[in-house]
Amino acid sequence: MIGFIRDLVVRIRHPHRQRGGAIFYVLIGLAMLGMLSYALRPQGQAGATADKEQARLDATVLMNQGLLIKNFVSRVYAGDVVDQVRLDASAYNAGGTIYDGAGGTTTGRTIGVFNAGDGLPLLYHKAYPTEPPDNGRNWHIEIARVRVGGVDVGTSAGDEVLTARYISQEICAAINKIKMGSETIPTFAGSGGSNGRQEYALRDGTFTSSTTFSIYDVGALPGCNVVDSNPAYFIYFELLRKN
Repeated sequence: MIGFIRDLVVRIRHPHRQRGGAIFYVLIGLAMLGMLSYALRPQGQAGATADKEQARLDATVLMNQGLLIKNFVSRVYAGDVVDQVRLDASAYNAGGTIYDGAGGTTTGRTIGVFNAGDGLPLLYHKAYPTEPPDNGRNWHIEIARVRVGGVDVGTSAGDEVLTARYISQEICAAINKIKMGSETIPTFAGSGGSNGRQEYALRDGTFTSSTTFSIYDVGALPGCNVVDSNPAYFIYFELLRKN
């Protein structure tokens, strides 16, 4: 490399000695200098760049999976196909159980997001840093009163949100960089109330439910928020349906 550069300088200073064009040699020299400077970067800088790029790729995969689920849900709701979706593999049921957002149940049309007919393949996001508790590596559909900046996105009734819990901080920041142009992670605050339901997907796509009501105050929707607990953890939110 050094010898090539020395020879290049000689050729530029003494054009009568050149056998080829000086511009060609200049371009080759600049390219090799660029390669040399890249190779001589501090190892930590190179590693940080690679980690950030991997986080961005993982964030993109996560968001694409979320959009697949959201698009399916939006399609069946907009077409008045069902009254409520399940984050499971259940087939269409004209007499399924509907959770009304007030802790009670009624009967109506239901279908599973991962049903074998026209549903999606079962999706597990892989954005978690370690094996999380409570099957957190899966997607969740939850009914809660969702607010952004203290303002309800719908009414005071329960909205439906898609969440991915226990993802890594790096992927959370990458999501917000893509969604909002900033790696800032706002704080999520949840509080209890008198009505509502949460629905959690298990590894096999089935779900459990309870009548515990939650008010979700989020700073990024869609986007990623941090739960300020001990230890803190990160949640990605997509709004499915507001009520």
